[in-house]
Amino acid sequence: MRKEFIVGVIVSILMVFFVCSAVPAGTIEIWTDEASMDRGAGRSWNWIYSEYERKTGEKVKVVYVSYDELEKKLMAGFAAGTAPDIMAIDRSWLPSFLKNELVEPFPSGLQKKWESIALPVFNQFKVEGKVYTLPYGIDLYGLNYNKNMFREAGLDPNEPPETWKEFRADAKKLTKYNADGKVTRMGFGIRYLGHPGGVVHKHLWAIWSAGASLVDPPDALRGGKAGFNNEAGFAAVDLMIKMLYEDRSTAFGFPDPRQAFVEKLGAMFICCPRCTTWRYFKEAPDMDYGIAPNPRAEQGEHVTNLNAHPTFCVTSTSDKKDLAFQFIEYLMRPEIQLYIPLTTNIDKLGFGYPPFSKSIWAHSWFASNPYYIKTLELTQYARVYPLNVHLAEVFEIFGSYMVKAWHKEISVEEALAKAEKEVNAVLAEE
Repeated sequence: MRKEFIVGVIVSILMVFFVCSAVPAGTIEIWTDEASMDRGAGRSWNWIYSEYERKTGEKVKVVYVSYDELEKKLMAGFAAGTAPDIMAIDRSWLPSFLKNELVEPFPSGLQKKWESIALPVFNQFKVEGKVYTLPYGIDLYGLNYNKNMFREAGLDPNEPPETWKEFRADAKKLTKYNADGKVTRMGFGIRYLGHPGGVVHKHLWAIWSAGASLVDPPDALRGGKAGFNNEAGFAAVDLMIKMLYEDRSTAFGFPDPRQAFVEKLGAMFICCPRCTTWRYFKEAPDMDYGIAPNPRAEQGEHVTNLNAHPTFCVTSTSDKKDLAFQFIEYLMRPEIQLYIPLTTNIDKLGFGYPPFSKSIWAHSWFASNPYYIKTLELTQYARVYPLNVHLAEVFEIFGSYMVKAWHKEISVEEALAKAEKEVNAVLAEE
């Protein structure tokens, strides 16, 4: 399998310019993305690395890569034999690395420690009973909404929409138009641009709440079949079509929903609070906003995507696995678990990494902070992405056809049927 992988990505090596200097014995190398260093996180992580070196006598070499390039460069590094000992990745990328057996499961003793301290929601991160990652930033997608716009539209700012019916009705009231009838402010900001996988991420709440799924069964590494070409999948995709063309409460042509929200061009959108809250205080300090569970289908449940970024993995190709897992265990220490969220925030307002360890949540900082209180509330609705090794391809196929349906290039029925055929073909591959 690894030989096939190397042949498959050899072309990418020629396209990726990446210089790796020799790593001395006793040094572990970590590749992480530059985005993890934003919002004051750089100083915090640098302190952690230096403290680890001081306490253990071991050395840490950290290589920073842009978020958009990290996965590709890691794959090229594995093919070239220059991959790091530890990679700090987006949890949704894990299946791609598991597909080629490039991630080392935690040793049994370390897994037991992980299980003893983990917030219960993280049990969903296990793969066939094994632990492969240490998450350091919870991403839980929720409904972000502008309370001032709710008041302006005659809506109760403390009563965000619960169901799809309420969601559509509120979005219509929140939408503004010019004299020509063109939408000038969206009631809801739709994510339709960018990588198809990113589009699917922002719409999984509807797919899952309706009762559909991307892959059945969702917890199997290989095999399975598409679970969206049904009434539930139709309802989830059609929800945005109704809001685009019938309600006219969302529209194409606006900036990314996060940017539109900050610029007050959208009243609601769905994203993870950790990725957005810090922006409000920097770019829209006068905004009175709320975060709520995602609207549910009339007969469905609230559902939120559970992801993590960064999440630390030890590579199977490392010749320093013992040292690498020693560093992972160091990151699990209570004082480190507490230090990271207390320092990786913007202007000390507390919008940093939600902690992994359940005991840390009892600290007064988290128990009294509205951001963390809301994050903890959202965990009860959390669902992890499917674990299938072909998840990246499933995201791309389904997302591409869903966007075509939203643009009315093809019907919803045709989009689901074509996506199902292509997804099932991919899932049948070894």
